[in-house]
Amino acid sequence: MSTSFYENIAPVGDFGRVVDQSAYLALPDDWWVGVTDVVASTTAIAAGRYKAVNLAGAAAISAVLNALDQSQFPFAFCGDGAQFAVPAANADAARDALRQTAAWVRDNLKLDLRVALVPIATVRDAGVDIRVARYSASDAVAYAMFTGGGMKWVDEELKAGRLALDAADPGEQPDLKGLSCQWGAVRSRNGDILSIIVRPEGVSPSAAYTDAVARLLDVLAKEDRISPMPLQGPPLGWPKGSVALMGHLVRSSAPELLRRMRVIVQTSFLWVLFRFRIRLGGFDPTHYRRMVSANTDFQKYDDGLCLTVDCSSAVAEEVETLLTAAEAGGDLTFGLHRQKEAMLTCVVPSVETDSHLHFLDGGGGGYAAAAAKLRRPRS
Repeated sequence: MSTSFYENIAPVGDFGRVVDQSAYLALPDDWWVGVTDVVASTTAIAAGRYKAVNLAGAAAISAVLNALDQSQFPFAFCGDGAQFAVPAANADAARDALRQTAAWVRDNLKLDLRVALVPIATVRDAGVDIRVARYSASDAVAYAMFTGGGMKWVDEELKAGRLALDAADPGEQPDLKGLSCQWGAVRSRNGDILSIIVRPEGVSPSAAYTDAVARLLDVLAKEDRISPMPLQGPPLGWPKGSVALMGHLVRSSAPELLRRMRVIVQTSFLWVLFRFRIRLGGFDPTHYRRMVSANTDFQKYDDGLCLTVDCSSAVAEEVETLLTAAEAGGDLTFGLHRQKEAMLTCVVPSVETDSHLHFLDGGGGGYAAAAAKLRRPRS
């Protein structure tokens, strides 16, 4: 069944299998593909607007999830944008959500969010495809993995201005219920947070690319834990810079100051619950923090390997040496960016279930900075 295509894909539990093309299934012929991208994200990040860029990147996922009543569809968070696919029956709702999200980002975050929605037939006419797998981050959450070159093609067409939807009129608001950026920065335990993008040369991963990825994962396995998230969950520090952003998520006609005060009260209340491990109804703060860690998307495959990992300086050097050699051999192209912290942007339909989503990016440039190095010719 086309509408149940994604939920019927059996998730894989071994992340090493994400480069195994047999784990992927082609999108049905009547599906549509959506992509978003924050214009000049590198400049915004350099100005310290990391959280705003990530919030804009995750907003479309939240908006489409709510527009489709939380039904399952494949999506990926890309730091300064998002990618997803929906069946034809949901294309109109997804299109409206995208246009509204672009307007919300423009009016509230003062950023320009490009958005596009195209049929999969358009992608295949360009000589590429989109195939999907599911990776189990935890027993409660599985994230989509994409291969086939199609998502990369749509993203490039969007950035080139050949695909675009107009933003909605001012005042047309997407439903962003559950979208949040209330956690503070997560500092590196091992030395560096690496944002890594490793793409194959050509549409399909070669045997040499697959081998290089396997060797990369082996190098990273030298660390006891590469996820930047501690097992017990994110730290409880005050989320600097989040109050103003969260104020824009409050659906109210109240003045901005009152909306910010509401956010401060809510954030303080949650901090007390987490700090003193106070259960409230079906909400267990200790269990919730552990599930935040388990559900974080620090590793994924989106037409190439994408990682946000915590490494020692020695392991980071070994990673860069391995990838540089593989790139020189023509097996792949990569971008790598180092920083000292990571940050979360979350989509939480309910705090009483384990199916909350947590998108991780580097806190000092992240995937956008890694992608900029990926595009830059190497000497």
